[in-house]
This record gives sequence, C-alpha cells and structure tokens, in this order.
Amino acid sequence: MFEGPLAFWGGDWSGPLAQWHETNWLLLQGFILLHLGAIAFYHFRRREPLVRAMWLGKTDSRFSQTAPRSAWLGLLVAAGLAGLLYALVVMAPEAPSYY
Repeated sequence: MFEGPLAFWGGDWSGPLAQWHETNWLLLQGFILLHLGAIAFYHFRRREPLVRAMWLGKTDSRFSQTAPRSAWLGLLVAAGLAGLLYALVVMAPEAPSYY
C-alpha cells in the first residue's frame, strides 16, 4: 500500500525518487495556493469574473487574435499520455511474494 508499481525495478532509485516525489508534491500545493490567490485577487480586487471566463472559455472584455486549437488535439494528447502510463504500469514487474 505504500509502494507504487515501479518500486520493484530495483537499484538505488527508490530513495531519491521518493524525495523527488515529496518535493514535487509540496511544489504542486504551493502552485495551487498561488493559483487560488490569483483568482481571489481578480475576483475581489479587480472585479473581473475570472472563474466564469475560465469555465465558459470566453469573456466579454477581452478577445483573442488567434483561433483556439481543436479540442481533438487535447483529447489526442491525453489519450497518448494515458497509453504511456498504462504501458509503464503493465511493464512493471510483479511484487515479491512476501508482500
């Protein structure tokens, strides 16, 4: 329950990767707080409906010079990344029998 599917590939990678994972988790939490702070700033200080603009994908006050990219491209990239993750999990060796 405390080790991922790639933990049994062996070597001395487990410790540094666990530290890297912890550092990235702390960075992600910091970026989430920064993002929420920016949303609060735009909502309360500048009185711009930023959440509505993010949800709908458009705003009344600003206009883009370029057309948006296709949603199919985003779906294709997401499917490719999901396939890569699936392949990594499938290639992972089985856990030792004492687990």
